[in-house]
Amino acid sequence: MMNKTIKNYHYYIINEDYTLKKLGVTAPTSEIPILDESEFKALKYSLESNNSPSYTLFKLCELHHEDEISYSFLAKILVNKKRFLVEVFERVDS
Repeated sequence: MMNKTIKNYHYYIINEDYTLKKLGVTAPTSEIPILDESEFKALKYSLESNNSPSYTLFKLCELHHEDEISYSFLAKILVNKKRFLVEVFERVDS
């Protein structure tokens, strides 16, 4: 048996009350932004801490102070409550 790492994409949306809803597992598409694990953890923590969307965005932008593309899609996710994917790596036995 060998350990193998598999990459999946978990599909989420932000509800009207700024809670996260998992919609399942899917393949990436060009229209939906993809967050890595650190971005998702920051987003989840901030939303669960009942922070305002602007504060959440500020905290997420601290992760990407030099990356305007990440800032742009994180802003779109929060302001427009857009769908997004989370990149997930899982260890499995094969």
